[in-house]
Amino acid sequence: MAGLKILFVEDDHVISEMYSRALLTAGYEVEAAYNGNDGLMKAQTGQFPLILLDIMMPEKTGIEILTACRGPEGKGPTGKQNYYHHQPGPRRRLPRSR
Repeated sequence: MAGLKILFVEDDHVISEMYSRALLTAGYEVEAAYNGNDGLMKAQTGQFPLILLDIMMPEKTGIEILTACRGPEGKGPTGKQNYYHHQPGPRRRLPRSR
C-alpha cells in the first residue's frame, strides 16, 4: 500500500534530499520542488494531503504559495482551513505511514 503523498518545497537541494530520504524511509511518497514557482504549480495541479514549505525561496515564498493555495476566502479546495501553523513547544514526530 502506498504511503501518504507529500509535496516538499525547498530550494536547498541538500536539505530537500535529507528530508525526502527520511520521509521515504518512513513510508511516505515524496515529490519535490526546488523553487516557489514550481512548488505552486505542483501544489495547484497535484493531489497532496500534505505540503511542506520552506519560507524563504526564490521566485515565491512559502507564505505566497500558502496564500495562493488557500484562495481568496482563506480556504482550500475542500472549503476547510487546510493549513498548519507551527506553534513553539515540544516537537512531535510525524506518524509512520501504514
